[in-house]
Formats: sequence, structure tokens, C-alpha cells
Amino acid sequence: MAHDVFISYSRKDTEVAQKVYDALDAEGVECFFDTEDIAIGEDFAQRIANAVFGCKAMVFIWSDSSNQSPNTANEIALAIEFDKTIVPFKITKLTTASTLAYHLLKLNRIDAIPVEETHIKELVRKVLQLLGKTEKSKETRNPSEKQDKVVKVPLFDVVLKSAGGNKLMVVKAVKEMAGFSLLDAKILVDNAPGTLFEGVSSAEAKSAKSILESAGAEVAVVESGGQQNTPLAHKPQPATAKTYKVGDYYDDGKKNGVVFEVTADGKHGKIVSLTESSNKLQWAVDRNFGTLFNRDNPSEKLIGADDKYDGANNMSKVKQIDGWRAKYPAFAWCADLGEGWYLPAKVELRAIYRTRTLFDMKGGDLKSYWSSTEDDQFCALVVDMDGGYTGGSLKDSNHYVRAVSAF
Repeated sequence: MAHDVFISYSRKDTEVAQKVYDALDAEGVECFFDTEDIAIGEDFAQRIANAVFGCKAMVFIWSDSSNQSPNTANEIALAIEFDKTIVPFKITKLTTASTLAYHLLKLNRIDAIPVEETHIKELVRKVLQLLGKTEKSKETRNPSEKQDKVVKVPLFDVVLKSAGGNKLMVVKAVKEMAGFSLLDAKILVDNAPGTLFEGVSSAEAKSAKSILESAGAEVAVVESGGQQNTPLAHKPQPATAKTYKVGDYYDDGKKNGVVFEVTADGKHGKIVSLTESSNKLQWAVDRNFGTLFNRDNPSEKLIGADDKYDGANNMSKVKQIDGWRAKYPAFAWCADLGEGWYLPAKVELRAIYRTRTLFDMKGGDLKSYWSSTEDDQFCALVVDMDGGYTGGSLKDSNHYVRAVSAF
């Protein structure tokens, strides 16, 4: 798989490299990071060469250690040979001369001595600029919204009684009306029956009702008893809800767990299950499932469970397969916890790893957990909760399982 960025660093600078990786990964930048992307037993040199060739740019963690490392020298040489853009991130002063300095001193670099959060943010901005991407923090949902509309009583609440038979269309309608993310809109629809918008004008309520009913939903408009001269935004506001932060215990009477990810307003997010599989389970009981369907292209994903960000999508792909509970034990274990639980995708499991001190994860020599993300025809990705290693493991191998759910 081609990556946006190759991160070159010395092992002595792993802590800084990990922070850079996490910051870029949070912005959706695909990074090659050798602690994550080289499977056990894989040809290291060939994998490095292929990764440098396939990347769009290289971030070099430039320190006195990496300045003297033969491995980073080889990686820089490959980047120059393949005409890749190199972004030096200089974190220490140099005490020795090297050919690296000869090549890199003429490049525009970021001096981060000592490394601070502002330096990493500067690096992320530069990389995003090179890739033609926009910072998520600068993405605005609706910059034209104004807080200048004043509506007198009566005010109304819009109540979603049922999503009907086409939930996806209703989710999209809520997303467009309120400017929410797809995840936030889905969570609101999944919680039906319930109030979607409160304290809105008659015209806004009728408009929302019409749009939602056109999408197939069952909707009611009720008087909210709001105050006169209540300032409203241009669009209806979501009903208020309890807020959470990472590490909080969540229990809505239907499911419980520990919060490992939240939206900016703290009202929605994801939880990891309090329990895990008592024994290690297989991702699939037979790594060869599906190969007979496409012998001409053996590298093709078997079932299309390749979403790295949302395990619910991977779960839905698995559930389309006849006899999936018997064939895919890790997925079945999550489903048995109840509605809404699923096997986390790679990025979700990485988020759990970064907050692992909040959870009672398995000990011992092997602490690896399955993600729902396929790596290739025979392997799916696992994350080791001890050191953060992320890589492929044969689907009929055994690893621990934790489930996640959105709220």
C-alpha cells in the first residue's frame, strides 16, 4: 500500500517519531512507520525501499543520532534517488559531520530544539500543505451561519419517532440540516425516538419535518414552551445531552464501557467494552475463505473489510457472508455483546492503545488484539498493547478481542 509520508528516524528518537506519527495520523495522513508497517518475518530492506518509492514525501527526524545512522542515510539516499520531497525536522544540534548534513542543510527545515507541541503542529501544517490537504481544525461546517435571528414564542421541538425503512437517507438529511458529522447524525438517528432539534421556529420545524419525512422518517412537531426573544442560529440546534471525556465510565442502561474517543462537544463518542474475550480468538477460522471466488486476482481483499477508521463498516461486510458467526469468531464475539457492538478498525484500536492505561488489558508476553481491518488476502491487522506494534497477522491466528460501540 502506498503511503503519503515515510517517517525516517533513529531508534533513539522513537518517542518524538511516535508523536509526529500520531499528529499526522490524526489529520488523516497515511504514514509509513516501521513499528507499524513491517510484519514479523518480512524482508526489512525490500519493504523500506518499496515504502520510500511509493510515498509522496519523507519526514526526517534529524538528530545527532539519526545524523550518524547508516539506516537513515540509506533512506535519505533512496528519497533523493526517487526524487521525493524531504522535510527535515531537526530536534538536536549536530556534534559530528556527515553526508546527510551536506544534503539536508540546503533544504527548508523545521528547527525544534527542544521539541514542543507548536513545532509538531508546524510540521503537520507543512506536510498537509505539501499534500494539498486541509487541517481538520480549520474545516468549518457552515461559515455563513449567523447568530442574528431572533424568534418570538411559540417555539417548537422536532421529534424523530422512527427512522423508517431507509435509515441512511434520514442520517444524511440530519447531517445536511444540522451541519453535523456523519457519525454525530447517525448517533442521533440511532437514538430514536427522541428530540432532534429543540427551541426552533414554526417555519424551521415545518421545514425539518418535511425534509425528514421525504427521507422516510416518522416525525412529530411539538410546542417546546420556549422563552420569548430566544436567540436562534440559522439552523436548529441539537437537543442538549450529557458530556463525556476520555476515561469516563459510560452507562445508558443498554450498554456500558469506558470512553476512549469523544467529539469536540463531549456529547458523542465511542466506548470500549469492559470485558474482553476470555481466550484468544481467530479473526477467521480459515485464512483461505473467499480465494476460490477470484483466483485471477489473489491480492484482492477477501471480503472488503478494509475500512481503517470505522469498524462498523467492516462488521457490516462480514455480516453479509453466509454463516459468518461460525466463520469469523472475533466478529461473532463482539456481536454477542448486543446491538451496536463491533470489532474496532485499525485507527480505533490505535486510539485505545494511546489511552490503554485506562483499561484492564491482558498481560503476558503477547498482548495483541484483533482489529477488523484486513491487511491483505490472508492477514488482518493487530495492535500490540505493550509497544504499539501494528501489523498483519494470519486470519486464522489467535489474538484477544475487545469490542467498541458509538454513543
